[in-house]
Amino acid sequence: MTESVMSQIRDAALKAEDIIESHMAHQRISKPGAQSCIMSPSDLQEVIEELDSAMDKLQNIVEHESDGMRNSSFSDAVSSTPDPTSKNTVVGLDEDLIKLKDRLTSLENKLQKNSQLAVTLYQSLTGERYLVVLDDMWSTKAWDDVRMFFPDNNNRSRIMLTTRESNVANYVDSSSQYHHQMHLLNKFESWNLLHQKVFGEDSCPPEFEKIGRSIASDCGGLPLAIHVIGGLLSEAKGRRDSWSMLLLM
Repeated sequence: MTESVMSQIRDAALKAEDIIESHMAHQRISKPGAQSCIMSPSDLQEVIEELDSAMDKLQNIVEHESDGMRNSSFSDAVSSTPDPTSKNTVVGLDEDLIKLKDRLTSLENKLQKNSQLAVTLYQSLTGERYLVVLDDMWSTKAWDDVRMFFPDNNNRSRIMLTTRESNVANYVDSSSQYHHQMHLLNKFESWNLLHQKVFGEDSCPPEFEKIGRSIASDCGGLPLAIHVIGGLLSEAKGRRDSWSMLLLM
């Protein structure tokens, strides 16, 4: 296959990727106040059609080249020994095309599913009174990306979110009126939580308590850390050496 055809294939593949980026950029320009680049169903359909067009172009390039090769004279095809170092030889083209098609199809399906999910969520909540809990909101951008999908029905609907970032909490509610600051556990609370995770209602064997309290203290008062460590210790309840090893880590 000639370098010219390979160049056309690369151009077609890049065109498919550019379709998505150009639509995103157009939406930003035409709707400067929008908080997200999620496409509307009509915009998404246009992207899908352009992707199909790019895929058709790619397929036509390959079929055209294949037809040209089939139309070559039989003598030309067999009279010379193939040069293994030829720059025009491409191995595994069919496999590469399948991978490219799968990649484009996956991107198309992902966009379609995200858009459909957003529309379905908004429609299902419209007119309803709802309480939505968003766990572990990690950035202000993440909040901007989802906030528009929760309609303001003026019926005392609420969105509750958890975050480890104070700037996210202040961004969502600058008044701080509804903020609830979680405190770190003290040593007593940390040990009680670890004890409950490992032993439940059973008592802790005396030979494990000192090590256990030290491990709980090393978790820095973070409930999640204690919960994870407790899960590990519960699998080694009868092995003091395993507890000691964990303490030294």
